[in-house]
Amino acid sequence: MKTFRLLAITTLATITITAAWGNAEILPKICESGKNANFTIEVTNYNGPMQDLRILYISQDGKFLDGKYHHDRKAFEVLTPECTSGSKTLKLNNIKLNGEGIHTMQLAIKANTKPVEWKVIGKIPVYSLQPDLFALRPYKGDFHAHSKNSDGAGPGFSVFAYARRGGHDFMTLSDHRKYNTAIPEMEKVNELNSGMLTIPGEEFHHGPTPLHSVSVNAKAGVCDWVENNKEEFDKMLEAKMKEVPQNELSEFDHKSVATAEVMYDIAREKAGAQLVIYSHPYWMPNGRYNAPTPYNKTLLDRHKFDAIECPNGTDVEQAMKVVADVKRLALAGYDATVVNVSDTHNAEKEDFASNHTIVFAKNLNATDICKAVRDGMCVATIGKVNDKPKTKPLYIGKERLIPYSYFLSKYYFPKHDQICNKQAKAMLKDLFGQGNAQTKTEIHDLRDQLTEYNKTIWAK
Repeated sequence: MKTFRLLAITTLATITITAAWGNAEILPKICESGKNANFTIEVTNYNGPMQDLRILYISQDGKFLDGKYHHDRKAFEVLTPECTSGSKTLKLNNIKLNGEGIHTMQLAIKANTKPVEWKVIGKIPVYSLQPDLFALRPYKGDFHAHSKNSDGAGPGFSVFAYARRGGHDFMTLSDHRKYNTAIPEMEKVNELNSGMLTIPGEEFHHGPTPLHSVSVNAKAGVCDWVENNKEEFDKMLEAKMKEVPQNELSEFDHKSVATAEVMYDIAREKAGAQLVIYSHPYWMPNGRYNAPTPYNKTLLDRHKFDAIECPNGTDVEQAMKVVADVKRLALAGYDATVVNVSDTHNAEKEDFASNHTIVFAKNLNATDICKAVRDGMCVATIGKVNDKPKTKPLYIGKERLIPYSYFLSKYYFPKHDQICNKQAKAMLKDLFGQGNAQTKTEIHDLRDQLTEYNKTIWAK
């Protein structure tokens, strides 16, 4: 037990903080800055008079509700919630939280000793967002995965269900040089009407060059187009080689960079991809980089892609190299977007929950997801480092998204992931032919449960 001295409005008070913080639950948990919101607090493990409870409030920036800053680090504002006789529910109505960040509301009761003491029985953080970010929702997913349709294990439809098991809202199936094989796999999953978004993808590469990249939500295959339009491809490559300065690049690296950029053009202009991702820039098979350093640096410096993978799974060394690249590109005036992917080749054994991307998009559809990534509204999530779980994930992304993502990881995603995990078990059962009408009902019930849960988290 620890004792701190706090200033509650104008009253000097001693507050006794107990170790247990789980005695209260507040909804909603996320609200819009500068807009009135109504909060409901459910109190547990407390048998005293509800009317004696107070809320000790402070924002992360040391401000009270009136927006005034209090330099005393022990200052709290005392709020009196509404309560109904016989109920364990408290209400805070028409509360306007300002700024973007965490607001701490500590549930407390007065003690009978002097000076006045407050005993805290629950800590209930709330997050406020500026209107632009409040209008978006966080969706967890992956842009790079393989099935037995290329060099992976298991049917493509199972990749989506195993990703759902890890709490994913969306999943991209991106087999090597194959686009059309993803479509029937997606259709099998979509028939379940689970609420999960399935997205077609393709990991494309060409000839002996080190290029590996992923097209997302295209209308056709990149490699298929190249195969069917070799003469036009050669003309495009010839023109691109004149455009890309060779400088100190070897002849092979120069042609490889030009090839990569032509493939990016084809992905967008010919195949209709809404997102192009540069894959595993620091992948090192057999003791050597797949992408030679001069080629890799030139491709990054010219940044004709929409996002960079970081890392290829859980390799912290790869991750930090990409972070260094992002910093270097930022100094040159380019705001690079980073995504984390599984690049799984065995979805059944993949820990999708640990390494993924959180995308902040307006709606859960492929167009909005891709646009959000292009706009940099995402964070690469690294929940494991060198295959060892972390107590807290590492996030790479825009500054304002990092603290918000940590809040979500603690107060939103655990229950979200629990619902997804339970639904995935029913999905797998059905997809592998072991389901029945009750299985489909369970899938739909859990879909609806997730929808209702989401409605409680964000203020109206």
